[in-house]
Amino acid sequence: MISVKKLISAAVTISTTLALTGVGLAGQVYAAPISSASATLSNNTVAATGVTYTMQFTASSTAIKGIKFQWRTTPSAGGGKPTNLNLGVAALASATGNNGSSTDLVATTGWTIASGGAGSGDLGLSGATAYSPGATSVYTVAFSTITNNTDANDCDAITNSESCYIRITTFSDQAMTTPVDSGVVSYTVVANTTVTATVDPSLTFTIGGVTTEAALQTNDSHAGCGAAADVTATATSIPFGHMVPATYVCGQQSLAVSTNAALGYSVYQKFTSPTANVAMIGTVASTDYINTFSSTGATFAVPVAWATPTSTTANSNTGYIGIRTTNAKVQTDDPAYTTTNNYGTPYVGTGLGSAKVMDSVGPDLGTTNTYVTYKMEVNSAQPSDTYTGTINYNVVAKY
Repeated sequence: MISVKKLISAAVTISTTLALTGVGLAGQVYAAPISSASATLSNNTVAATGVTYTMQFTASSTAIKGIKFQWRTTPSAGGGKPTNLNLGVAALASATGNNGSSTDLVATTGWTIASGGAGSGDLGLSGATAYSPGATSVYTVAFSTITNNTDANDCDAITNSESCYIRITTFSDQAMTTPVDSGVVSYTVVANTTVTATVDPSLTFTIGGVTTEAALQTNDSHAGCGAAADVTATATSIPFGHMVPATYVCGQQSLAVSTNAALGYSVYQKFTSPTANVAMIGTVASTDYINTFSSTGATFAVPVAWATPTSTTANSNTGYIGIRTTNAKVQTDDPAYTTTNNYGTPYVGTGLGSAKVMDSVGPDLGTTNTYVTYKMEVNSAQPSDTYTGTINYNVVAKY
């Protein structure tokens, strides 16, 4: 009579290494234990389908003709198949042994899967030709297309996880009635943790002032503004100061948008004056105007080189204010903005406006500023007055 030894592990890990000896299985004592045994699942989620179970173990040098794997709720005697474990369509993915060189059990000895006991939780491999492992053999057997059991608390009483067992036995006969070595590995299936989060739409628009001419020149090298145009602008004001005929003055604001809008955003600029082509109105006489820059038919979409106003009719193109932008997307759409000293006509009115000073086709972290330069010049025909105007920016995010 051949006696065999059996190995049990109760550790609740997905892959468990065994190194115990002399533990009986169903009252029998085996000649040698299975050691360094483990079971690894390709997906250990409860009720997962298409799962591959890979069992690896080291056995004795005795020649074998079969290996049986039994999925059970308990490590030793008794216990049945874990609830809802499905081995019905299990397939043999691979089976190798090592007797000094890697050997495919199936290809070398003609072994095949034995799945007749799948309904009871049993799968096996057997062949008419004995496999002789040599001094020591490391076996690796993988079964695929298995459906994991559920957390039915038939292997343990832990909520949301289930630690069950696979009993492994080698046999000296193809009918798998005469055991040689045995061991037990544990595996755990768990309920996944659901992680949820809601990201709300976000939009931050920041306006800043450029306070020095040096900074203005650095931010927009095509501004065409000289050293005399030293204006300190803020987020809410651009004080052009006392204008001298035929001497232009430049002011500049910085714009930044931070948004998670998937399709990006657009920023529009306009003067809120209700009168066409009028950017600023006199405070002494409301009929005194400074016009939007309109030299040679300039528009915001078609900017042109700055030109001194030449009209001699007061309040009719005797004073100009124009704008340009450093936004790369706008400059791509309107290449004239990349040409030295080109300015467009600010939009005037109560609508959205057509002066798009910033544009983006995706989200923006708001770390890169766009600079909008305002350039103003009057000639000697411009009436003496204090002029004011209001600039409005409108941000439209596209989610």
